[in-house]
Amino acid sequence: MNNVAEPSAHAATADNAGAREYQLNMSIGMTRDDGKATRDQRVNMALCMGPGKPASVKAHGLNVSTRVAPDADGKLGIDVTVADESGKTLAETRLLGRPNELVHAGGPSADHHARYSVDITPLEGCPARAAEKTQTAAV
Repeated sequence: MNNVAEPSAHAATADNAGAREYQLNMSIGMTRDDGKATRDQRVNMALCMGPGKPASVKAHGLNVSTRVAPDADGKLGIDVTVADESGKTLAETRLLGRPNELVHAGGPSADHHARYSVDITPLEGCPARAAEKTQTAAV
C-alpha cells in the first residue's frame, strides 16, 4: 500500500540548502511475540515533506511521524517515530544518510515487547505525487 502525505509549502533558504521537499520511501516493520503466536506488521509507503517540516501517516495500525533535516554536507538527518493506534510510542530513531541511499535502523521496541525495523530511501522531490497526478490525468 502506498500513502503519500502532502508537504507544507516551503521555499529553500541558505539554512536548508538542498531540495525543496523530500520523499521517504519507507518500509516499517513491527514483530511481536506474545508466547503463543508471532504477529508481524509491515507498512510500505512514500511520505513527502519539506525540509524541517514534519509529516505523518496512519496505516495498518501504525502511526508514523517523520522529519527530514539536510545538513551542509548533503547528508539528511531523518527522525522517525512509530506509535500504535492509541498513540503509544513503539520506536523512535534518527537516521543519517544521503539521497537515493538506503538507511536502516532496528531493535527492541520502547516497551521491549516487540522488535522494529525501519528501512528508508530518501529522494529529492516527490516522485510519488508526480506519478499520482499522471495516473489521474490518464483516467
